[in-house]
Amino acid sequence: MTLSRFKTLAIRGYTAMEVVMAAGLFAVGATGVLSMQRSAISGNMRAHRIDVATGIASAWIERARAEAALWKSASEVTARPILKDVATGIWTLTARSATLGLNPSFDINGRELPSGVAGADETYFCVMHRATWVVPNRAMRLDVRVYWASGAANAVLPIATVTGACNDFTAGTVDRDYGSIVNSSLVRGNF
Repeated sequence: MTLSRFKTLAIRGYTAMEVVMAAGLFAVGATGVLSMQRSAISGNMRAHRIDVATGIASAWIERARAEAALWKSASEVTARPILKDVATGIWTLTARSATLGLNPSFDINGRELPSGVAGADETYFCVMHRATWVVPNRAMRLDVRVYWASGAANAVLPIATVTGACNDFTAGTVDRDYGSIVNSSLVRGNF
């Protein structure tokens, strides 16, 4: 073989089998990257919802602590709007209060929806609470649960259309279509 014959073999290019093998390897790699991207987006969305829900629960606990600072006697505990159903030991849908601007409904970014406005198409998070006395009429354990629909990318919660309030969400209804977090804290009066 002469040198010119080697040059002509090198110039001819790739065979059809080499091209098919390269395309197959590229397709397998691209499929793997796309599935990882889907998992990353799903995990990021879930982490965002948990982060927002934790912020909402912390804000409600701080509201309850601020309210508890106003207690002058044990009789004032149940007169306050946030903790008016104290010591029942059951989960209670957090009450609306137009005068104080309290609402158990929040949008996808954790902003509280205005009271008295039916935000049924915007509610993504709802708040419930449970309070039990640790030291009678002095200190209570406050559990705040924030829940959201987790089925679709931007799933809206089932809302009572008449009142615009979040539907009651009991522990027996927790399933794979809902996500929830619970924050607990000790709240004590200033007396």
